[in-house]
Amino acid sequence: MSFEAMGRKPDGTLAGLPLTADGKLDTSASVEAPVGGATSAKQDEQTVYLDAIEGKLPALGQALAAASVPVVLPATQITSLTAPVLATGSNTIGAVTAPGAAALALDATVSTLSAKLPAASTPADTIANPSASSVMALAMGWNASLSQWGRARIDSTNYLQVRAHPTAPASSSRSTALQIQRTIAAFSCTPKVVRAFTTTAGWIAFFNASSAVADSAVPFGGHIYRVEDNQTLTVTWDYNETFTTGLVVAHLSQVVSGGALATVISVAASCTFTGQYD
Repeated sequence: MSFEAMGRKPDGTLAGLPLTADGKLDTSASVEAPVGGATSAKQDEQTVYLDAIEGKLPALGQALAAASVPVVLPATQITSLTAPVLATGSNTIGAVTAPGAAALALDATVSTLSAKLPAASTPADTIANPSASSVMALAMGWNASLSQWGRARIDSTNYLQVRAHPTAPASSSRSTALQIQRTIAAFSCTPKVVRAFTTTAGWIAFFNASSAVADSAVPFGGHIYRVEDNQTLTVTWDYNETFTTGLVVAHLSQVVSGGALATVISVAASCTFTGQYD
């Protein structure tokens, strides 16, 4: 009985394997290439493609004129590199003249330009700090007369400064001798200050009138004040009250009440009056 070494071909059929005389597998025998396997012809085709790609790459490390990748400039070209000469005109870059400064000459080579550049420096700790910005706040108040805002004043300790608004009336009327009554204003007015001095006790009353009042005149509203002899009475207004007809100030020796308020004018001139009004 004999045995034969068999192998399966790519098409699925069986075939005997080549053997040597001593029964070993003959590795030097020709073998059919598998279907779709690599062949020397296909390898040669790929080599042609690689050669075509390599031919399109520029040589490395050559001069700039040869379009090398990356660009490499020899030292001789760096030191001899010159800037292009620009045409002269109204704006000449080759020699720029700045206002108030000398002409700035264009350096011929990169090396000479590099020599003129200052060395790198690190900011020192002695650089002055910038001044602090000021933030201001204003206290404002509304001026109803002018319909606008106005700055509120503060004192030296930064507290709101509050003071009484001084009275500045437009007109004044003063007695030059002792009187029983005095017409301060013979027309509509707004009194600010009225002062009366009397040598006899009684009442000081204000009347809405333009001339001397009679014994039965009635004071204007509640403007009637009790005074003693040798006393000064001062009446001020912190509001505006208008005497539509005028202002008369009189000294009353007595006040009689009988149905309606009645007055009795002083029988002797014993008062001096001062009135200030707008």
